[in-house]
Amino acid sequence: MTTTLPTPRRPVVAAAPHSARRLLRTARRLTHHHRDTLLRLALPGVVAALLPLLWFRPGRDFATGDVGPFRRDALGAELGSVWGHQITGTGGPSYEVVRLPDLVLVRVCGLFGLGPGVAQAVLYALVLAGAATGVARLASVWLRHPLAAACAGLLAVVNVYTLVSLLNPLPVLATALVAWFGGHLLHAAAGRRVRARTVALTSLPLCYLGMNPPLLALVAGATAVLAVAAVPLTGGGGGRCWCWSGGGCRCCCWCSCGGCCRRR
Repeated sequence: MTTTLPTPRRPVVAAAPHSARRLLRTARRLTHHHRDTLLRLALPGVVAALLPLLWFRPGRDFATGDVGPFRRDALGAELGSVWGHQITGTGGPSYEVVRLPDLVLVRVCGLFGLGPGVAQAVLYALVLAGAATGVARLASVWLRHPLAAACAGLLAVVNVYTLVSLLNPLPVLATALVAWFGGHLLHAAAGRRVRARTVALTSLPLCYLGMNPPLLALVAGATAVLAVAAVPLTGGGGGRCWCWSGGGCRCCCWCSCGGCCRRR
């Protein structure tokens, strides 16, 4: 009598969908092409943004001095008015529209069932990420290795001054803006491409910084100093001319070449 044993079946492994494989290939290609940018800017930005998550506790807010609890319930009714009651109970001239980012963060977090404390943590995360990426971009003018620039960006947020003054995010935001604008100027002075939309995007936080006009003046003054010092900092010569072009127009920095470029 002959006994026939059944042939064992091989386990069937489901192949990954074509769209998933294509997505993985695209991710690998983008990571390979933008590896330098990811290490230089994204790495310090992500690490800096995660820092506030270590400090906050559910149901608690940070407040000190003139920085009150992150409560913006009455702000929406007087957001677009030139007369408000946010400073004094009797009312007075105000420009509370600059606090629009606070209100947006509170409303967006409220849609997900999160309280104002989470919105405050998100605000600190955005400010720290902006400072870290801005300083990393500024340091990239001199540092070729991406990890060296990333470390410079992290040192800009992990230091005594930043961590002590962070409860008031405006000084840290001013540091971020000076770094970004200085980076734009020095990259242009070094002959590198600076996109107009990047300049416009990094200029938006100036509206929020309007709550403290002296800091606006500080950002403008520091940026002007960097503009004057652009040539020696980037190793340019006295006859070197660097230009900013876009939208069909072309302008140059007078202090870099002693004259103005002519249109071709």
